[in-house]
Amino acid sequence: MSGGLTAKQRATALQHWCSLIMRECRDLAALERLRGRAEQDRDVRADAQLQSMVRAEFERRRADLQRTCACCARFDCTSRTG
Repeated sequence: MSGGLTAKQRATALQHWCSLIMRECRDLAALERLRGRAEQDRDVRADAQLQSMVRAEFERRRADLQRTCACCARFDCTSRTG
């Protein structure tokens, strides 16, 4: 879309990425793989507001992982939780 997404489309896309982040990202490596997928997503690339919101969710999850897994702070986490 040349004009970006509607508020409803943006909310739906954000919910999609939030669900994926929580379901798939149990360590920093998985988080970075999913971040790459998000950055290539057509809707995320087309809408600056959605892009910012998705980035914030990735950063929130990164902080959660670093807080709960000391080895993640060194960016070499191989542990799996859950």
